[in-house]
Amino acid sequence: MPTTRKVPGGRQATLSFNHRVTKPSVQRQSAKEAALLTDKAKGVEKKEQKEDKKEEVEEKLEDKKAKAEVEQDEAPAEEEEEEEEEEEQEAEVAAPAIVARPQAEIVADAVSDAQVRRYWRAIEAEGIAKRVHQEGLDLGEKVLRHFDVSSQFGPCVGIERKTRWLRAQRLGLSPPIEVLAVMLKEEAKGVEGIQRSSFDDILNARVVA
Repeated sequence: MPTTRKVPGGRQATLSFNHRVTKPSVQRQSAKEAALLTDKAKGVEKKEQKEDKKEEVEEKLEDKKAKAEVEQDEAPAEEEEEEEEEEEQEAEVAAPAIVARPQAEIVADAVSDAQVRRYWRAIEAEGIAKRVHQEGLDLGEKVLRHFDVSSQFGPCVGIERKTRWLRAQRLGLSPPIEVLAVMLKEEAKGVEGIQRSSFDDILNARVVA
């Protein structure tokens, strides 16, 4: 029942509650506010996402610039290294090849002609008769042919005389130093075929019809 109150004049005034604020209207307002807040939150999120993407793009650009600067710094260094290598290679090609001579060859260079003659006289003294088949040969050729037939120093066919002499020395067979001295002197004179054994000439000779 509506509440009444007395008013001047003997009438009673009725209080009406028809325009009071109800809870549903509050809920509607709160729903609207929530929607507005949600929209704002979405806008903020989109804005943050855009800013994040922008920062990522800027970071990528900075990384590319840094890499480009590093490559530019490294490129001159690589070019300098390549130039140095090319210069070294050119210097190696231009410089004469220095080959270490065996110690035996150094000793053989010091052997005199008189020592070679004494060596050959000692060999001839071991024989009974003169070497008639060698009368037209010079001393150096006699010494080298005797070395060819000396089987104690290994086979002489298919191998150079100097190589055979050095091999015999490595094997401890004590080849005569005078033989190596003769070879080196004949080489210095420019004699052709001095390193080829006399047996190679005989075995490789062609029969002419």
